[in-house]
Amino acid sequence: MSKLAKLHLPGNIYNWIGAFLSNWDQICRYSGFVSKSTTCNQGFVQGSGLGPTLFVVLTLDLNTVSNYNVIVKFADDSTLLVPENSDVGVEIEFNNVQEWAGDNTMILNLIKTKELIFHNPKARTCHPNLPVLLNIERVTSAKLLGIYTQSNFSCDIHFNHIMTVSSQRLHILKVLKRQGLSLEMLHNVFYAIIVSRITYAISSWYSFLAKAQIAQINSLFKHAFKYGYVKFIITVEELLASYVDQLFYKATYDNHCLRHLLPVAKSNKYGLRDIGHGLLIDQVTSELHKRTFINRILFSNCY
Repeated sequence: MSKLAKLHLPGNIYNWIGAFLSNWDQICRYSGFVSKSTTCNQGFVQGSGLGPTLFVVLTLDLNTVSNYNVIVKFADDSTLLVPENSDVGVEIEFNNVQEWAGDNTMILNLIKTKELIFHNPKARTCHPNLPVLLNIERVTSAKLLGIYTQSNFSCDIHFNHIMTVSSQRLHILKVLKRQGLSLEMLHNVFYAIIVSRITYAISSWYSFLAKAQIAQINSLFKHAFKYGYVKFIITVEELLASYVDQLFYKATYDNHCLRHLLPVAKSNKYGLRDIGHGLLIDQVTSELHKRTFINRILFSNCY
């Protein structure tokens, strides 16, 4: 409530939220037995409309110690990014997060917390001389918001995962077809359980695939058409183009979370006709830079 007070909300809204959070009763039901009612004055009501917004308010003051470091927050998942040239190490930053959690009567799930050190993918060996965080497992890959991220910037693990899931879901379509589901409905189910899985965040990881991996995805689409699960053959390149265009269109809005990653507009002193998005494009300095999704959407929308 003290954090809500800093937002200068109207008094009636502030009091309404306070009443909503205070003195609500909770019971447990199990195997036909119901516990006694107990008054609870901590936490949010799961599934409530205010819950996500209030959690954002609660974590507003969770910041990094150094301006060089970045903390990305999404619901109850927080990702701390510390570059090698930072003036504050990851140990101090992590202790700061733990102190914040303690001050806000919250507990970090140390079992789910992982440390991932990114390195040049061309390096033959990687032996970082960094101390291991206490009680935190250091890994070479981690799943973040549905995407498997690897320390060498590869997407092989994520690719293998979505292909395994997609192949398993083809069996569902096979069963549905045997039971007489129409082609129209099979097509809808295919898009719902397979295409949606493949296209999830495709703009971020597609550029890191090898040609053989791209061909494998297209082969799955051809297989689906051959056995009558879809009405026409689709390709991953067609799906990508559509999603990249949508992403770029949304990112150009000032209130979009990716807007700050886009470059500034060109300063045209000669009165020439604008071509494409009219944004400055940074010089590509490495293969990794070339493959980033921001770089891809800029070049794909030049004309």
